[in-house]
Amino acid sequence: MKLDFEEVVEQDARDTKQVLPENSVDLAITSPPYFDLKDYGTDQQIGYGQAKEEYLDDIEEVFEGVYQALNDSGSFWVVVDTYKREDDIELLQFEMAKIAKDLGFHLKEIITWDKNHTLPWSKDYQMRNVFEYILVFSKTGEPKFEKDRIKEVGTVKDYWINFPERYNPEGKTPRNIWEYTIPSQGSWSDESIQHACPFPPKLVERIIRLTTDKDDTVFDPFAGTGTVIAQAEVMGRKGFGFELNQDYIENYYEKVKPKIEDQYESELDKSEHEIFEQMIYDLRRLKHPKKVIRELLNHEGNEWTEDNLNLNTIIAYPQPGEPEKEHKIMHQDMVVIHENGIDEDQLEEDIKEVASTPKSSKFGIEPNVKVVELKEVNGNFDEYFSNSLNVYTRGNFKQKVDELDKEEWLENSHSENWRELGKNGVPPILSSIKMHKEELDQLHNRLTDDPEKRELREEKSDLEDKVEELEKDIEKFREKMDVKFIDAP
Repeated sequence: MKLDFEEVVEQDARDTKQVLPENSVDLAITSPPYFDLKDYGTDQQIGYGQAKEEYLDDIEEVFEGVYQALNDSGSFWVVVDTYKREDDIELLQFEMAKIAKDLGFHLKEIITWDKNHTLPWSKDYQMRNVFEYILVFSKTGEPKFEKDRIKEVGTVKDYWINFPERYNPEGKTPRNIWEYTIPSQGSWSDESIQHACPFPPKLVERIIRLTTDKDDTVFDPFAGTGTVIAQAEVMGRKGFGFELNQDYIENYYEKVKPKIEDQYESELDKSEHEIFEQMIYDLRRLKHPKKVIRELLNHEGNEWTEDNLNLNTIIAYPQPGEPEKEHKIMHQDMVVIHENGIDEDQLEEDIKEVASTPKSSKFGIEPNVKVVELKEVNGNFDEYFSNSLNVYTRGNFKQKVDELDKEEWLENSHSENWRELGKNGVPPILSSIKMHKEELDQLHNRLTDDPEKRELREEKSDLEDKVEELEKDIEKFREKMDVKFIDAP
């Protein structure tokens, strides 16, 4: 059912049951007001100045409204902090969980949100509070929960680019500890209205991606400055929420929504793990010919050497997309071009054997191998070289030289310069896959993105630039010294 609400409206969350139709919401996300800690600036607010029993009664009324509005595949995400009152920790997360369960909700998951940092504490017997609980409820036992959409790739190491065969392209099953740095107070702009606990948009994005599809309805009964609503809207969902503080509502339309629209990478119709998955497959396809040849030269079962192979070019025509689901095997045509008379049938057989043994077989690629001599390719060109291809040199799949068409390859393949593009027995590799190392680095930075890490990367980059400049200065100085030494009487 489509709701004709503005995105954020001035409405009491306790009226949810009376205002929202049954089964009209696909996902509800909220962080209830703190109990008697924060004045949110409205007369009807929940939490501030209330007795605990009154506060919990109001929370129950809100939860009951959400339960009614939620459809059978929907879920309800409640973020609740842990804090002390009168030297005793309040167990609101457990009390809220009991309220929800008594209403009929299923408690499906408890997630720890690691906020990375918050305000420092100086009280005795109290450590810095850097986490909150996320309680995940559903109306039925089988809510919409597309876990594959958020499989974790953010823990990848730097070497995933060099060793794609070591990584599951689909990523890891997500943990129940989520790390998202809480936004700084007033970070939406210099004039922003501060909120006691602003949501990180990336946290909200993850929940929405996990539990909804496009055009689904996302609701926040305590909208605050509207991060949930804005994030839902930029992701193609219908977002709306209730809020009593008119200043917060104005802040949403004037600052928060435009900021999130500006920051959100709209091209990410695919989730980050899907992008990572495709990149791993492509990296495997690019690296595989190099790996097979290196393993062939080191294989004890044959007598192949760099000299007797004398390879000129390898052309790889990968089958695009994901591998076959049943066997998780990709197929790739591998045309191996040599310059001297060898037993081509034997080489084809040996390459296939190496590709099926450990190390090479980890790539999940079954090559269709064709070994031909260079002069044969020259005489029947179109059979082996059908498109413009990208050149990867020195056996390094990350080093793209340029795009190369048939005529350019025919002109260059006989030259000494072409042979020098190979390394350690691995000739230049041609592939239809187009990949730059810069793209890989950008993806890695996105997957591991964190403001503090970003700053460190920038500092590292600046230092590397300075080192490069110093090395150039040193080299110039040495050249001058050499000249002076030679010219000295």
